[in-house]
Amino acid sequence: LRVSPLGKWIAWLARDAETKVLNLWIRPWSEGSTTSFHSSKGRQISFATDRDICRLFTFSMDDKYLLYLRDTANGNELYHLHSMDLESEQPWLTNQDLIQDPKMTVAVGFVGTTQLWCPPETPREIILSTGKGSLFWDVSRLNLDTKQLVVLERNPMSRCLGILGVVSSIVGHYVLRFVTCGQMRAKTRAIPAVQWFPDRRRGHEIRGRTQLRVLPEISVEWAVKNCRGYWETMQSMKLTDLNLQLIGGAGSAGSARMDFGPEEVRMHSCLERDTTSYGAYSLRANSSRFREETLIAWNPNADICGFLCHPETGWPQVVYFEEDRMTKHVLDEAIAADLQFLDGQFPQLDVSVVDRCRSDAIWVIHVQGDSCPGDYYLYDRERRVLTFIFASRPQLAGLALALQQPVRVPARDGESLLCYVSRPSSFSSPGPMVLWIHGGPMARDNWGFNPDVQLLCSRGMAVFQVNYRSSIGFGRRFMKLPYGKLETVPQDIEDATKWAITNGIADPKRIVIAGGSWGGYLSLCGMTKGSELFAGGLALVPVSSIGAAGGLSFRGDPLIKMYWHEIFGPEVVKDKKAAEAVSPLYHADQIQRPLMVATCLKDPRVQPEQGAAIVDALKKRGVPCYFVTYADEGHGLRKECNLLDFWHRAECFLCQCLSLPQPPTLDSAWTEGTSATVEFDGMGGVA
Repeated sequence: LRVSPLGKWIAWLARDAETKVLNLWIRPWSEGSTTSFHSSKGRQISFATDRDICRLFTFSMDDKYLLYLRDTANGNELYHLHSMDLESEQPWLTNQDLIQDPKMTVAVGFVGTTQLWCPPETPREIILSTGKGSLFWDVSRLNLDTKQLVVLERNPMSRCLGILGVVSSIVGHYVLRFVTCGQMRAKTRAIPAVQWFPDRRRGHEIRGRTQLRVLPEISVEWAVKNCRGYWETMQSMKLTDLNLQLIGGAGSAGSARMDFGPEEVRMHSCLERDTTSYGAYSLRANSSRFREETLIAWNPNADICGFLCHPETGWPQVVYFEEDRMTKHVLDEAIAADLQFLDGQFPQLDVSVVDRCRSDAIWVIHVQGDSCPGDYYLYDRERRVLTFIFASRPQLAGLALALQQPVRVPARDGESLLCYVSRPSSFSSPGPMVLWIHGGPMARDNWGFNPDVQLLCSRGMAVFQVNYRSSIGFGRRFMKLPYGKLETVPQDIEDATKWAITNGIADPKRIVIAGGSWGGYLSLCGMTKGSELFAGGLALVPVSSIGAAGGLSFRGDPLIKMYWHEIFGPEVVKDKKAAEAVSPLYHADQIQRPLMVATCLKDPRVQPEQGAAIVDALKKRGVPCYFVTYADEGHGLRKECNLLDFWHRAECFLCQCLSLPQPPTLDSAWTEGTSATVEFDGMGGVA
């Protein structure tokens, strides 16, 4: 749910009654008030039928256009910006793709956070990142009326001369090192990476950026543009030390940010301390230039995971941290009473301010918890009135949903692992359990409503989620623990499993390990290294071979290759035997229990062959396995028909492995249009 900047419109995503696809709905705000809103009175303005309409949406600053990001093909992760004219009687007829180059992607990618800004000074123009499939972004200004795209800041890596300059500096580095017998090293040119930061006080002039330097070591730099137009480095740190959302990170990593004042820049960075912090750095031409003068927000136990910013100035007013649960540090007392009031209305739940109009009179509030799927409200600040708008999953009202309990599990080397255990209300301990492993690895499990967890609990199984070492949000040290020592991560999974058995949660003979992407890799590791622990395994878009033994791709982007090389370590990258030692494909002979694998044939990150290879190895040995592919999906499932198809197959497989009653048969109408193909069924029928 979003409110337009001038408060004229409210818009939301809801499913089309016939196609069941998420589409955009809108309603003029002038027709209602915070005491008489009914979402049924809105009208649908998009009519996508093949897949959900968009990744995210917003408004132009003058309320004329609704803007949304949509991938050019399902799952290909090439995004274009679209617009609809809300002043038209039929906005859907004005729908247009604002990006004319079919090979261009804008605003969002595998790296960093969304880079799209709407300057109030130029309401018919926006600023956004643009690139040609790579993750080295330019920054451009887009006219919403004419679709004219003008580059404001060009990335050297987006031009042949820039690439040549970087390559020549790398060659110069090695020549100098050779001539001086390794005594001298030259720095390579900095390569502007993925994130740019505008100065709102100067009409959104781009004044900050993060950039990469390849040699003498791969490092990330925070840089500002000086008065002469040159970029100056403020901070520099090794890429492996970065515990921010730069590459492959999820939301809990927090996003790098730079906020410019008259003589200072406030930065969210991770150089000064183990956990990330938000501090003020001087831009004055004196001895304190580029040094942290004021620490504004910091938590020694958790990284910053988000900010709440003023809708007009963009200045942070609240900083969020996440340990077991979300906590916040209020920076602006002007909204402290409002936040206290909202928290008081929803004790034991997480309250988020997801949108605000420019006048700051109306807030959009989202409320959720482990057994609360999520409700939306409008909050009138002046009258301090909350109005319920709609529930995100009204069909679940009145059902007994599982509660989620944070627990601390000691690893074998003394590390403390934050885990979450969810059990059905009728669960009898010890009982059947699914160990659900998050992907990433720069991701984490959180407290709150999780539909996947609730589905599995409804079938009678407990769900155990593990924040293994390398999970983000807990500081640099914890994130880096397994770098170059990947074998320690499966050990965390094994330790958590044994803890659940010892503490009477799990029946030792009825445990299944499951996960997607990197979580799929860890599921396969569990099946090979700890096969005696698990009654079965499930892997969605899994990685089965890494480093010199296989590899991961994202359209061949060099930045992603650097990222994985740092995680794997030089030995796994260069030595095939070392890579095979931590690649489940080369230990498939140790898998003895049933395995379900699902892959997506248009996956731009993990080759579908990675999942197929592990299935082929099991088929040759006669190990029970089940293999399903989805022809029209990318890295993971997005279409509802495919999601429902996969989860029904998954719940049937899990119930079979855990000796639970089979779920009710799913009405075929729910999966009509699915692209699923059962490539192999060695289980005698799963769904």
